[in-house]
Amino acid sequence: MASSNREGRFTGRVNLSNWGCHIQVLMYEFPDENRVELRHSMSHARGSCRCRYNPDPEQETKNDEVLRSHVYSLPYLNGTLMATTFASLKMMLAVDPRHILAWDGDKKEWIAP
Repeated sequence: MASSNREGRFTGRVNLSNWGCHIQVLMYEFPDENRVELRHSMSHARGSCRCRYNPDPEQETKNDEVLRSHVYSLPYLNGTLMATTFASLKMMLAVDPRHILAWDGDKKEWIAP
């Protein structure tokens, strides 16, 4: 059930796990602004982690912004599909080929289009 507050209306969550890592993406709608916002948290299994993660917190924040911007720019996605696409890309899981964002595995950075 959706709840409202001044920080947006909570509309749902997506949880994914892979290789011992876990991501939770929360979706908030801002109807007056005609936008959706994604917020996420992750835990990593350091020994087996294969997700798209940069151990440098500053770069990881930049990576999240690049990925979030990419997902927001995709046409015809509702909030749930945005959250699922965001989580899947972070966890290195399959997504619709039209939604892929290139990842530089050596630098551990998203390659912005």
